[in-house]
Formats: sequence, C-alpha cells, structure tokens
Amino acid sequence: MSTLTVAMPEPRRHDGDVLMPFPPVVGDPTSGEGFFAVLGDSGQLTLLRELGAAGPLARSELGSRLYVSERTFARQLNSLMRTGLVLSRPMVEDHRRLECELTQAGSELLQVARYTDAVALLAPSVQFWSSRPITEIVADWRNRLVLRALLAGTQSFGSLLHLEPALTHGALARHLKVLVDCGLVRVVKPAGGGPLYELGETTRLLGRALLLSARWHLRWAPERLPRASGDLSGLIHLVAALTRVRLGVHGICRLGVQGQPTMSNWPDVHVFVDAGSSRPLVLSPMRQPDACAEARPLTWCEALLTGELSGIEIEGSEDLMEALLLALARALEPVA
Repeated sequence: MSTLTVAMPEPRRHDGDVLMPFPPVVGDPTSGEGFFAVLGDSGQLTLLRELGAAGPLARSELGSRLYVSERTFARQLNSLMRTGLVLSRPMVEDHRRLECELTQAGSELLQVARYTDAVALLAPSVQFWSSRPITEIVADWRNRLVLRALLAGTQSFGSLLHLEPALTHGALARHLKVLVDCGLVRVVKPAGGGPLYELGETTRLLGRALLLSARWHLRWAPERLPRASGDLSGLIHLVAALTRVRLGVHGICRLGVQGQPTMSNWPDVHVFVDAGSSRPLVLSPMRQPDACAEARPLTWCEALLTGELSGIEIEGSEDLMEALLLALARALEPVA
C-alpha cells in the first residue's frame, strides 16, 4: 500500500511509475519504462480506452479506431502485450484473424487512469486538462520530484532548485508553471519575500489514485514495486488536511508497514489525534504510542480503499486506532 514518510527520497532516481508523485528509488534510474509509463503515452492510453469501452475487438477494427499508421499501431499494441496489459488471440469464428482484449491487469490499470483523470476535472482550468491529462503531467519524473518535496511543506524556488543537479533554473520554472496552472501546486506570496510553493488541493485529492496505483503494482508487478508503495507517511501527509476523526478520541498512533523482500526499511509514521483532527509527527514522540497498527502493503491498500480493517493488526487502544483509520478511509473515498 502507500505509506508515509517525509524523509526526502533519492532525487536522481526515477522510472516510469506515472501515477505516483513520489519518485521511486528502485529500478533503472535512467529508463522511462514501467507499467505506468503507458499512462503518459496518449497513444497507448487511447488503445486501452478503446478496448475498455468496446473490447474485445478485431485487431483490424481496433487499429482503424486509433487513426494512426499501421506501424505506430503495431508498436503500441506490441508494447502493451509485452507488459501483459493486452491479450491477442485468434478469433473463434475465423482463426485467420486476431482479436484483442484487455487482461485483468489492463482493466485495473485503466480504472486507475480513469479515476486519476476524473480528479483533474476539479482543476482550475478544465480546458487545460483537456489538452494535458493529469497522467501525462505526473508521468514526468521532475514533476513528481517537486510534488514529493512539497509533501514536507512549503518550499521556496531556491530550495526546489537543489533537488536535482540537472534541474536548471529555466527547467524548474517551466515545470512549476505546469503544476501551478493545473492546480497541483499553489503559489503563496508572503509580504516582503519571494514566492513560495505548496501542494494544491487537486494534489490532495489524488490520494485515492495513489492507493489504486500502489495496489495495482502489488497485485500485478510486485517485482518492480516502487518505493512509494511503502510510503504510508507520504500518503497520510497528503490527506491530513482532509482527515476528520470523530470527537472523543485522543492520543498518538503508530502505523507501520510490514516489509517485503523487495522493499525493506519502510519507516513507521506517528500521528497525533485530538479534537477531531489528526497531525502527522515529523519526529518520533518521546513517549510510547497509545495504539499501534501494522499490516503488509496490499492489506493497507485494501483497508484504506474500502474501510474494512479486519486485516490490520492493532495493539493498544483499538477505539483510537479504528477512529483514525476510518477517518483516513473517508478522506480517501472517491471524489464525487
């Protein structure tokens, strides 16, 4: 599942995990490949959508719907078949012809893309989104790098410029403009100082998309698990402003992710609950937490997506922990 930690990731590493604003720290740092890279490729995403809407389709009919050359169509289709998102097989009525359909992995990935782009309709400019889908913007690792840095709080242009040596002044200015224009980042202009940058409300609404993305990786590509699939800390910081805990509970909760062989050392997150709100703690508290919860990543995903907590191991005050977890699940409900 997605976990939470404000510690900065290794800024030079990036792969094709399109939907995660947190740069992964595994995989080839120079390749743009990866299952979620298809969501930043308008052609491949269009192909997935056609199959999702009308599939299975004969190969020839699918190609005619895309309005691209046969060579481009073949490249896109072969790429999706190699990654296990699309299946091609002889048609029952005519074995000389091929038909294409989404695999279960492809169907679930398309659901992630649809939900992510649905959130974009809440952006300040719908017209902007119509030409630049959110999946395309977050596909750029530099945009993800900026968003992940802003989880730690408001940042100046100068501090963001130090995230990556290859990020020039002009390049950062261009990426910030894109992120501000689409509502993922907001500009704060304090009196007597230069502009500061913080996460926009659109980004905070992406929490569910991040969970869906992490769950997809855990189900279908565990060998290429992004670092963010264990970043429960980042997720909780992302939705903290939207989390409303029921009144009458108070204390410190510790949430932990039980590691997997491919991903270890996920940090625990401590959350202070009081007066109906929750606040993630940057530093570990001096006293023992009042409630602790642990689960494997996929269990965390399912619990926070559905509100079903039976798979979570809870020690200490179950009332306190369940109140926090249900509040997080409500904050991560689908955007209306």
